[in-house]
Amino acid sequence: MKTIKFLLILVVAFIFMGNVNAQTNLAAWHFDVLAAAPNTPKIIQADYGLQSNSATIYLDGTHGSSDWNSSTTNPELTSFGGSTTNDQRPSPNAGQSLALANSSANGKGLVFALSTENYENIKISYAYRATSAGFKIHRWFYSINGTDFIIIDSVSITRDASWHTLNIDFSNIAAIEDLSSLLLKVVVDSASSASGNNRIDNFYITGEEITPTDTIPPTLISAEAISDTQAKIAFSEPVDATAENVNNYSITLGVSSAVRLTGLDSVLLTFTQPLVPNTEYQLCASGIQDLAGNAMTSSQCDNIEWITTQPQDTIPPQPLNAWLENLSEVKVSFNEPVDASAENIANYTGINVATATRNTTLDTVTLTLTTPIPNATPTTMYVSNISDTAGNVNTNVYEFTLFMDTVVHTP
Repeated sequence: MKTIKFLLILVVAFIFMGNVNAQTNLAAWHFDVLAAAPNTPKIIQADYGLQSNSATIYLDGTHGSSDWNSSTTNPELTSFGGSTTNDQRPSPNAGQSLALANSSANGKGLVFALSTENYENIKISYAYRATSAGFKIHRWFYSINGTDFIIIDSVSITRDASWHTLNIDFSNIAAIEDLSSLLLKVVVDSASSASGNNRIDNFYITGEEITPTDTIPPTLISAEAISDTQAKIAFSEPVDATAENVNNYSITLGVSSAVRLTGLDSVLLTFTQPLVPNTEYQLCASGIQDLAGNAMTSSQCDNIEWITTQPQDTIPPQPLNAWLENLSEVKVSFNEPVDASAENIANYTGINVATATRNTTLDTVTLTLTTPIPNATPTTMYVSNISDTAGNVNTNVYEFTLFMDTVVHTP
């Protein structure tokens, strides 16, 4: 009755898995315990997000980055106190921050390496604090090979020694979307002294999960009669108004109405004529479209049946008649089929029974006698303890008079 197409259900389930197009945190750096120069690391892995411990910042001259000096005196790379500005964690922590310093680093860049596979509309946000002599310009580039870097934005920095949040939207840069490997590079410029610096903290890279394009048409999963005039059809996914066109269904009785139910993935059909109980019908659907406009390419069918339960038999059988076929054979008829108890010779008394055999319809028993009935002599036979095929036993004793005259009398 219910033909489940497991493979198609599985495919459609993945296609329509919930996607609210929210920004997903791909990778983030908070620098909470970053060491100061000369121990500041030049390779820093993300500590938060989907790519925590895999997305990486490079400041060591590899992956297109510059080799930053982290000496004790006038370093270009060090660590200063951080901030909770732009810290999106449940429990923000100011901790430390990444500090880029010294006008000798003008034109130097650091590189963020990550994956944007299955993600689009890439955005970045970070907190910064710039001194009056610190870097004034942050230029952003991207590369897919680590050699060729293409500029995508240039940002002016507010140099007032206060913390600010910078949000940069790369949603219009399709070239950086859905890549297994992406390099984002920021080049700093226009610092004017060795002490001038920018602190960077709580750096986030986010993206929206790409929703696969639906190209798979709906399939009929099951059909089931819910009354003698209605059936419910289930589809593999939500369907559009074509599912309410009665001409898209076929059954010998005809369809008078079709109404989509809550969720739009099932339809209630009403027939023009009632289903005959306990009779199987073929119900077919065709031309149905999903919400993306993909139409069923062929007619798909399932069998339905309105099954009604017969009343339970609780009434025992009754013998209707008994008669002699000849003096050595008696037949006994019942009002319904009887079980094997009717072939137990002990249930027939008053005569000498050798065998008892039911007929093909189980409602008549033939008795063969070990001793013939005396001719032209009324003989009483008793029948009891016979059960029907439902197991109802009749313990009453029924009495029948047998008589046959085989002598031809002449006037």
